[in-house]
Amino acid sequence: MLHQKILFTKEEINKIRNYVTNLDDRIIGTYHPSVNDGKHDPHGGHNLAQHIPWTSSSEYEWFHTRIMNWLTEIDLPITKLGWEFIVQKYNVGFEFKPHIDDVLSPDRKTIKRIRHFTILIQLVNYQNMMVVSYG
Repeated sequence: MLHQKILFTKEEINKIRNYVTNLDDRIIGTYHPSVNDGKHDPHGGHNLAQHIPWTSSSEYEWFHTRIMNWLTEIDLPITKLGWEFIVQKYNVGFEFKPHIDDVLSPDRKTIKRIRHFTILIQLVNYQNMMVVSYG
């Protein structure tokens, strides 16, 4: 499923980017039936990221509301966005691999909660036009 819409202005995208104070090097374990012969790869993907709890500042409410309004508009049955948003950056040489986004228990082996949707918002300036894509 792919839905696309421009949700944020250039100024708003810069505001969201400025919420980031520290991008940490992040190696993501991947598991997906079509990758690595279906075996878990603890070093599967790589990016820079910061996890920001929605509740850590009321400043994020406008951003949260805009996303929730869009989800209602496209009729996705999502009632909350989880407890955080993650800002990620992929440098040259980093890679994103298909993976299952279920939430693991603290033992990092059993599934605590199946994740049914992942919302990706791409914050880029493409030929002076803001493009935001979702999937």
